[in-house]
Amino acid sequence: MASSDVQRKLTAIFCTDVVGYSRLMGDDPEGTLQTLIEYRKAFADKIQEYRGRVVNAPGDSILADFSSVVDAVSCAVDIQRELAARNQELPDHRRMDFRIGVNLGDVLVKEGALYGDGVNVAARLESLAQAGGICISRSVYDQVKSRLKLEYEYLGEQAVKNIAEPVRAYRVGSDSGEIAGAEPPATKAATPGVATGASLSQETKGGASSRIPAIAVLPFANMSNDPEQGYFSDGITEDLITDLSKISRMSVTARNTAFTYKGKAVKAREVGRELGVDYMLEGSVRKAGSRVRITAQLIDTGTGGQLWAERYDREFRDIFDLQDEITRQIVTALDVTLLDGEQANVWRKTTQNPEAYDLFLKGKDCYRTTLNLKGCAKAQIYYEQAIALDPNFTRAIVALAFMHLYEGRFGLTQSPEASLEKGFQLAKKAVALDQSLADAYSAIGLYHLLNNQHDRALAEAERAVALAPGSAEVVAHLAGMQNYVGQPAMAIDTIKEAMVLAPSYPAFFKRILGEAYLLMARYDEALNILKESLQGASDSLFTHARLAATYAALNRGQDAENEVREVLRIEPDFKLAKWASRALPLKSEEDLERMLKLLRKAGLPE
Repeated sequence: MASSDVQRKLTAIFCTDVVGYSRLMGDDPEGTLQTLIEYRKAFADKIQEYRGRVVNAPGDSILADFSSVVDAVSCAVDIQRELAARNQELPDHRRMDFRIGVNLGDVLVKEGALYGDGVNVAARLESLAQAGGICISRSVYDQVKSRLKLEYEYLGEQAVKNIAEPVRAYRVGSDSGEIAGAEPPATKAATPGVATGASLSQETKGGASSRIPAIAVLPFANMSNDPEQGYFSDGITEDLITDLSKISRMSVTARNTAFTYKGKAVKAREVGRELGVDYMLEGSVRKAGSRVRITAQLIDTGTGGQLWAERYDREFRDIFDLQDEITRQIVTALDVTLLDGEQANVWRKTTQNPEAYDLFLKGKDCYRTTLNLKGCAKAQIYYEQAIALDPNFTRAIVALAFMHLYEGRFGLTQSPEASLEKGFQLAKKAVALDQSLADAYSAIGLYHLLNNQHDRALAEAERAVALAPGSAEVVAHLAGMQNYVGQPAMAIDTIKEAMVLAPSYPAFFKRILGEAYLLMARYDEALNILKESLQGASDSLFTHARLAATYAALNRGQDAENEVREVLRIEPDFKLAKWASRALPLKSEEDLERMLKLLRKAGLPE
């Protein structure tokens, strides 16, 4: 039974995003961002005109709901017409096309946000739409087919990710994706629910599907004699995931989810069912001296059949060409057409120095696997060595920037301010070299946050998400920022989006969610989530401190004392004043005082 603050309703769900957004940002970040802002304003105005409501608008996406299905589809038609006209005024490489999906379904409503399969189906329908086009579900089609004089092309039953039953999908408009035959906007609301003409339905059982392929890249096995070479096979896997994720007409399982299969013997059909993917890439890596051997095979998860398999024996210096070759073979095998400019974006590497790349992978492995001060210090050394070999290696520069920012935040040096400034300068250097690097803006945002420049911090975090809306960690960084600038309700929605992007997300995602509940004084919810986050990070000082505050708020003194002991175990010389300055950079003085009061009540030393 739903709680009193959760309601159910039947609503028309409208979901949209930009086609080839990463490519546009890579070509012209400033111009693309300006166009996106203008087009999002056009969406908001039209949605309001058709009596809809914008529910959420992360990155390049918009989620809205309408009480009328006719209004929702009419709005979609109208906005696509308007944007098509606007695009005519732009050069080809600057044009911004949106896909729109519309579904009619039952949803859960909590604090204005929508949840449930009704929303998920709308998102999947959007991915089936063509550039500048609209795709609707059978439930929507049944409501509008005799009310809106449009062309409807039946796409058949579509098996979509994370939805148990196939979805019957219809494309609205012509095969070219243009919206044709729609009513003039002036008549859209005059006679809702009244037939306006015969349907031009093109429902055919053999209709071709435009569904984009979904693929999971499973962790490549380390076949080297040295188990410590595992960092290299993991790095190869991550880079293949990153490269494939840059292709707009392909859905790729997030890194955190894919790596839950590391070291496990799996069957393709099971992976297909569990992850909702059509294809699975698996393989192995053997690195010995100056040579590397990679085997890879692409499998159809529906049939279990092998689409292709290859073994590559190369010099280590050819590792980047080898990665590109594997990516090209996947694209070719799945018959994926790259959009204009996408190829350059996919195959653009941030270094061509294999030794620097190897050091960078070692640094990432140190940071991710140890998650402690020793690991951070060792990672920093590897990143510095990588940059010494290639001063323009932007990924290593950003990674080193974060190490210095963490060093300054946690007071690990004699001069935290100097460390923060060094991290800031490195992040700015990375942006100067590559303006499309989302992580660099996240780092700049962290610097501004730690200097109490909250508005600038939030703007940088939002810019990072605009550049990489599909990056779970970038979205999670924005959620954390929203907590600190006084927007915990928005942070809840944002971190849940990050969790959807990476279902097997790291522990700090739940810490961000728990902190949002804590800031909203929803202490029972905060307690449950923060306790869960400890399962993946039992030595998290941040989490134990927040748990101490939560127990204090709930007047559970003994539990609060237990958390205080954990804090002092992790950091014996803990002092509240010093810790709060780095861990609670809250914009609201009221929020800060309330948190400090709870931490003092828990018994943490001043």
